[in-house]
Amino acid sequence: MLFVIFVVKIPGSVLHNVPHFQSRPQELAYPARRAITDSRRCSLAKEIEFKFLVEPERADQVKELTLISSKAEAPPKLLHLISTYYDTADLQLRSLGLGLRIRSVEGGWIQTMKGGASRSDGLSIREEVEFPLQSNQLDCSKLIGSAFDNIGHDTELHSRLEPMFITDFHRLRWVLLLDDGSRIEVALDRGAVVHGALGEPICELELELISGTLAGMEDFSKQLLASFHLTRGNRSKAQRGYELMQQANKS
Repeated sequence: MLFVIFVVKIPGSVLHNVPHFQSRPQELAYPARRAITDSRRCSLAKEIEFKFLVEPERADQVKELTLISSKAEAPPKLLHLISTYYDTADLQLRSLGLGLRIRSVEGGWIQTMKGGASRSDGLSIREEVEFPLQSNQLDCSKLIGSAFDNIGHDTELHSRLEPMFITDFHRLRWVLLLDDGSRIEVALDRGAVVHGALGEPICELELELISGTLAGMEDFSKQLLASFHLTRGNRSKAQRGYELMQQANKS
């Protein structure tokens, strides 16, 4: 199966209304992510997910998969997610293996920092800290006391953060209850990563562990691969954004 990545020119109108600023290995069993209920609380967890590339012409068929619908706790929910990723001009966060974004979702904003990524065969495991914001303005002080405490205290770095690129996509989201009792999120994402006038399409399927075992989610991923045309993906949306920036700098 051959996948070709197209870099396309994105008209300026696509960027209209983009917010000014813009995330679980544990032992054999993993605790559920903590819900964020107000701006004083943050979710501290590890993000554990499988990523798969989907052929765009087959994306609608994902919605018809019995393997997903038979395990879904409720009908899928459609979300429009716009994220702005931040870094310094010299890409200090990237050099540390960190990603920082603000995501606009359902009329609110969530700030997320991820780091410590471990990727293999489509599986990624990252530290993640996220919390809601009252506006679309960055607040790195909320990282104090988290796994990214040093970033939270670095006010000089805060002053140099600026928007780098955005992701703008629609997500169809299911929550599944697997045979071993594990709960996972299944997300079909379709949209684009955008940097200036350059863009790259997004068409991917993600499985993320909410609670239970990694083994349970891995078994489900194998069933999915056996029943549908998917390719394992190891490039995050953030990585693709940085690659677009590099391409723009060369042109």
